[in-house]
Amino acid sequence: MKRTNAIQRLLIAPLWASAFVLASLVVVQFAKRPAAFADEAIQGRDGFSFATVRNGLIAAVPAMPDCLWVLDNRTEMLYIYNIEDAGSMRLQIRYRENIATLFRQARGR
Repeated sequence: MKRTNAIQRLLIAPLWASAFVLASLVVVQFAKRPAAFADEAIQGRDGFSFATVRNGLIAAVPAMPDCLWVLDNRTEMLYIYNIEDAGSMRLQIRYRENIATLFRQARGR
């Protein structure tokens, strides 16, 4: 009986060691992940989708810092806002387009 317990312990020891190694790898990988930024977040509510996006994504909106993209699902319109003067903290619309028109342009029609 004692011999069976000793064999079981010998067989279980590598399993525990591999579990610790895997747990350590998971911790290391999570530590390497970049922090979540607002421009990666997309929120939706009441037929609207919101995303903050870094500048440079479209040529129609040059030289802006972060932008707020709003997709109105009911009217199928895309609105892009930014804050030009950080002191005023007022959103200014910079771009507005119908989504169907954007898709037609993307297809080249």
